[in-house]
Amino acid sequence: MVRSSDPRLTQRQKLPSLWTHTLGACTLLVAVGAALIGALHVYGTDDDAVAVQTVTVPARPQAVAAQNLNSDSDTLPDLLEGDVAPGTNPTTTLAAVDALGNPINADEGLAGGNNRDASPVVVSGQNNPPSAVITALTKASPFGPIPTISRDGRKPVNVYARPAKLSAGTKPIAIVIGGLGINRTVTQRAINELPTDVTLSFAAHAQGLQGQINQARARGFEVMIELPMESASFNASEPGANRALRVNGTNVKSSNLRNLDWLLSRAGGYFGVINYNGDLFLPRSDTVVPILARLSSSGLGFIFDGSSTAPSLQTLAGASGVPFTTAYTLIDDNPDTGAINTKLALLAADAKSGGNAPIGVGFSYPQTIDAVIDFTQDLNGQGLSLVPASSMLKGG
Repeated sequence: MVRSSDPRLTQRQKLPSLWTHTLGACTLLVAVGAALIGALHVYGTDDDAVAVQTVTVPARPQAVAAQNLNSDSDTLPDLLEGDVAPGTNPTTTLAAVDALGNPINADEGLAGGNNRDASPVVVSGQNNPPSAVITALTKASPFGPIPTISRDGRKPVNVYARPAKLSAGTKPIAIVIGGLGINRTVTQRAINELPTDVTLSFAAHAQGLQGQINQARARGFEVMIELPMESASFNASEPGANRALRVNGTNVKSSNLRNLDWLLSRAGGYFGVINYNGDLFLPRSDTVVPILARLSSSGLGFIFDGSSTAPSLQTLAGASGVPFTTAYTLIDDNPDTGAINTKLALLAADAKSGGNAPIGVGFSYPQTIDAVIDFTQDLNGQGLSLVPASSMLKGG
């Protein structure tokens, strides 16, 4: 290697620092940015910032709404569907009408959100009876408390049933008077005048239902509520029809269970349920079995009024663990006093012969109440004892 003798080539050169390079680059960037901004102000317009094309994004299909809180759907159910119109303030709406759209007087109010205690029937000497509901026999539902088996195993079918007193040497006979709660005058008369061993059945959609049941229970009656069910003559405009148990429809199983919870939530203190119509619904095992399962878990009994044919109902109720029986006859399918008396005589004859379940079911017609009061005056003389209908239940 040849070393140069020129001192300039062997002298160490001082290079520019990193800070100097960085500062220079930043200065250059600022200058370029300022130049661009200036150019935009000179040559650009506001329209240059407006999009000239649009992109359409297809809407994502919405999940099917669930019919109850136990559904597998990702969408929660609309618990006010059918009660409050979409876009309507539910607070304002529900303050003016009950869940069936019936007007509520301003001084009645709503108890627990479901009108349980509004405008009760006034019974002689019992203007403010205690609540018939035992809290331990209730559980929460989307619509309010509904019956259930208590933690210590007590069931409403047993706790709310009136004990039967059978006189020596007599045979039992039972009578159910239904349709109560709709006509206030007739309901008050039934509670005040019928023997307390008569079983009272209330329409679930009646206003002030809890107050009326409290009155009946305070006097000593056992009570039931009626489940509206689809029949061949089903009238969708009839009060309570929007909560009826149906045989067809979208998600009919979950819809029926949702309606059942609504019906059961209207009041408490009852030992069981009874059908209202149902000649289409009750013969169908696919529609009946889920209802029986829910009644079983609720600890309730079920009396079929015998108004139609449902040959498998007894077997299905037994398999579901629901205390069940079928009534012997409707005593006022012809609401004529003479016809009612004839039916009561047939009922008595069945009871004397040891019939399987001598229960007569009637409606809250004034003439029915008159006939039942007269019929029960001297049952012991006929070798019969009037007993609550709950004592006729089997199984469970």
